[in-house]
Amino acid sequence: MRRFRYALLLLSMAAGCHRAPVQETAPIAIDAEDVPITAADVDMPKTYAAGVERIRNYRDQIGDAISAGTPGKAHRPLDELGFVLEALPYLARDSGVPRRHWENLVLAAEDISELAGDVHAAIDNHRSPDYERVGPLIDEAIWRLANLEEKPFDPRALSASRVGSIPIQKVPGKE
Repeated sequence: MRRFRYALLLLSMAAGCHRAPVQETAPIAIDAEDVPITAADVDMPKTYAAGVERIRNYRDQIGDAISAGTPGKAHRPLDELGFVLEALPYLARDSGVPRRHWENLVLAAEDISELAGDVHAAIDNHRSPDYERVGPLIDEAIWRLANLEEKPFDPRALSASRVGSIPIQKVPGKE
């Protein structure tokens, strides 16, 4: 029995020692601007107000990169934006933002995250990021973050340089 196991072991080792033919694969196109980062790579804001300002800065960097025809340069601000958006509720809590505003804060942050994700996916897939459509929606969500009091969005409150026509959509059940 022992000899059988030993022979089986030798036979399996001998059978597995041949070299498989090497298959050539097409080279993968790597975007030098798209470098993975972690939360430790992001200089996190210390307050809610600083977080909202940082989000505005990311919006500007992303828009500038896209309008300059270098969408690859938007990768880093898009990645960092995700980390700041995740931290925003904690910054709000620590900065004394009243709890009654947290739901609006989270909804606005999720809107920005989804829209930025669409832009990032388009850039990754070498498609047009359609920032002309998405930019004003991001502006509106940033405005909601900066103005958490429960008043309707006023597109005139945004800077004229960043705003086109902003569609205001009514939310079912909220009048």
